[in-house]
Amino acid sequence: MDRFRALVVDDEISVCEAVKAILETENINVSATTSSRAAVEDIKKNHYDLIISDLKMPEMNGLELYENITDVSPDSIFIIITAYGTIPSAVDAIK
Repeated sequence: MDRFRALVVDDEISVCEAVKAILETENINVSATTSSRAAVEDIKKNHYDLIISDLKMPEMNGLELYENITDVSPDSIFIIITAYGTIPSAVDAIK
């Protein structure tokens, strides 16, 4: 059986490192990137069971990232995290 694979996408390297460290304690194979555009290319080439993405990023926000990868990775669990949560952004994410 293949090891569970996760991708962390956040423009803050410290967040990527922290989330990666936490997931690795659960024996999860974790990759991380600070570029949402690079994440799309990576997801097209590799399967991830879990994708954790920041909501607010400069190149492409987390919702746009989700929209860009749903066709190529429909079975991946996608979690959006943010330090700037608002009611409208939560409603958009749920939709």
